[in-house]
Amino acid sequence: LRQGQQISAASNFMYVANAEVTGVMPSRASEAGGVLVTLAGTGLRQGQGSTACRFGQAEVAATVVDGSSAVCRVPSMSLAGAGRVWATLVADGDAAGGSGGEFMYGGSAGVSSVFPSRGLSGAGSVVTVHGKGFEHSRGLRCRFGGAEEVSGVWRSAERVECGVPGGLEGNVTVEVSNDGLEWSSMSGMYEVIEAGGVLVIPSTGSIGGGTIVTVYGGGSSGLSASSGRVVVKFGEVAVSAAALVSGSRAVAVVSPSAPMGQMGTVSVHVSVDGGQTFHRDAGEFAYMPNAEVTGVMPSRASEAGGVLVTLAGTGLRQGQGSTACRFGQAEVAATVVDGSSAVCRVPSMSLAGAGR
Repeated sequence: LRQGQQISAASNFMYVANAEVTGVMPSRASEAGGVLVTLAGTGLRQGQGSTACRFGQAEVAATVVDGSSAVCRVPSMSLAGAGRVWATLVADGDAAGGSGGEFMYGGSAGVSSVFPSRGLSGAGSVVTVHGKGFEHSRGLRCRFGGAEEVSGVWRSAERVECGVPGGLEGNVTVEVSNDGLEWSSMSGMYEVIEAGGVLVIPSTGSIGGGTIVTVYGGGSSGLSASSGRVVVKFGEVAVSAAALVSGSRAVAVVSPSAPMGQMGTVSVHVSVDGGQTFHRDAGEFAYMPNAEVTGVMPSRASEAGGVLVTLAGTGLRQGQGSTACRFGQAEVAATVVDGSSAVCRVPSMSLAGAGR
């Protein structure tokens, strides 16, 4: 073209609304990234130029689904440059008008243990999930068996309470999520047992007493929210219940020492009138010698954990109640092989709380 020359040819130019990002879901991921997220907004243009998601300092390819959403895979925190970054869309090098949403790395929930680890399914049963990274959020949830989700009640960053859903059978995993989208990498276990007259969990304890026992009063035991002062009798020794747990069908109590300090099994009866009368339905509680651990092999692992270790000792009880290995602040499920050995998988150092 020459300056001053007029031409008759013309082309169209279209003005469009600026793209705007209004939210990012999920809004957090592990430091490794890799999670697929959706950026919601308005004015997103499909098939026009190059579009990317920007997380802090890092840009990754984005796919515009329609005018109100685009998806992309989160880069690692090391590429993003910080643990808390701004996430937005970039089209042909221009950010979406400065709009976007905050995105966080790390801090995902971790589960170390579930208490009680055995009990009923549904009917008011409640478990306390111990771990770390639990957030007081509207999306806080527990998942049983990888499928059944329920809302969680936040008690602290290390403790969440969740009602056990009905219809569960056998051993099920228990996971926690802060947002209902990303679930804890580690899970606890819960064993579902059938309802009966009186259930005692755990059903074994030390001959010296002091075992925290949950007594479920199913069937016709009379245990309910309207019960008076609840008393539990171990053999001939009556103990006042400490507190109602799991809704209205169970009480927590500390076992007394064994009669004459000897091993043996005693009947467990429940009274709902302060010990004046005890119901005929009974559970059983077995007194056993104190367990003692004498060694751990191997005695070291990488910070990621995951190694299977053997704990050697005496008085270990196979198939009775719930048994766990405790590494610092973390508890993991244990399998008792026999009276002198148990095996468990080492948790990560971050869950254990220290390197030694």
